[in-house]
Amino acid sequence: MALRGASGTRFADVIETNAGGPTNAGGPTSATGPTTSAGGPEGVRRSSPVQARTAAAVVAAVLWRPSLWPVAVTETLRMAKPGWWRRWPPLPVPDAELWRFRLEAAYGGEGTTTPAAQDVLSFLRWCRDARDWHKG
Repeated sequence: MALRGASGTRFADVIETNAGGPTNAGGPTSATGPTTSAGGPEGVRRSSPVQARTAAAVVAAVLWRPSLWPVAVTETLRMAKPGWWRRWPPLPVPDAELWRFRLEAAYGGEGTTTPAAQDVLSFLRWCRDARDWHKG
């Protein structure tokens, strides 16, 4: 039995994609070469308004809490798509399907909800405490 999200995406497909699988397997092409699902040249990521709002909410939640900065950086790099530094712009953003899956698992719906600042802070505190507990 395969685990599926509300949109029908298999969880195994999300994991396989994040493991470094092809980013444009059989995808559309243009006169300038392969394109991403967003329609731009391959390797150039386009952010959606939802992704921009989510990034702004996360940064705003963490900005005034320097004690969480190391944890936020660590978790950002853990969730980043493998090889993120090879794609332009070189930003450690999670794969869109993985992020949608995580938001769908946390909030339900279509996975387009912007996480609440308190949820982000709670998650980062939990990560910090789990790391400290594991070390101790």
